[in-house]
Amino acid sequence: MFFNDNIMGQDELNALLAKTAPPYDFAGANLSGAELRGIDLGNANLKGTYLIDALAEKANLSHANLQGAYMSGVNLSGATLRGADLEGASLRLAHLVGTDLQGVRMEKASLEGANLTGANLSVANLEGVDLSGAILKRANLKGAYLKGASCFGADFTDANIKGAWLDGANLTGAVGIVALYMSGMSTHALYAVRHVGCLFVQAGYFYGNLEEFEQHAQDSYTSGRQGTLYAEVIRFLHIWHQNT
Repeated sequence: MFFNDNIMGQDELNALLAKTAPPYDFAGANLSGAELRGIDLGNANLKGTYLIDALAEKANLSHANLQGAYMSGVNLSGATLRGADLEGASLRLAHLVGTDLQGVRMEKASLEGANLTGANLSVANLEGVDLSGAILKRANLKGAYLKGASCFGADFTDANIKGAWLDGANLTGAVGIVALYMSGMSTHALYAVRHVGCLFVQAGYFYGNLEEFEQHAQDSYTSGRQGTLYAEVIRFLHIWHQNT
């Protein structure tokens, strides 16, 4: 479907939706500022669409094509985007509180400064994504792939990183998370996330709180170099937990 460069007015959009059967094709349309709350855009073609500052709370965009979409400041709080393709999309300063992003493709997308509090990003492909300054408090990142992601200053407090691939992610200045790389340690890297009253640790296939990790290390590495290394790691984590 062809659209010109002008912003589509709300009345025009509503009329088009009323006479068009889903799945909708708005590829390249300028829907900036549009009212899309609760709308069903499942499987829609929104490739390259402008949704800047659009209001789409609780909308359904499951399996939608949002490749290269311009979505800065969009409000998708509580929306469903399961399986959507957001490769290269711009969601700078987007509102994604409680948004269901399970299994989305977001390679090289920009989520700079986005609010993803409580969002479900399980098994999402976030390779090379820009999460600088993003808020990921209580986000579910279980099994998410973050290789090459830029997470400078991102807040991971209370996030679930069980099975998440964080190797190669830039966590410089990130809040609520620490990454440890120690030569000779059996696991390539160890990550710990601050939760209320405790730390949760991911090390290889292990994921549990700090006390459980301490027991795991004692059971697995009772002596020798590995035992010494893990004892130092655990000592550091206790200090970090108590002083930050």
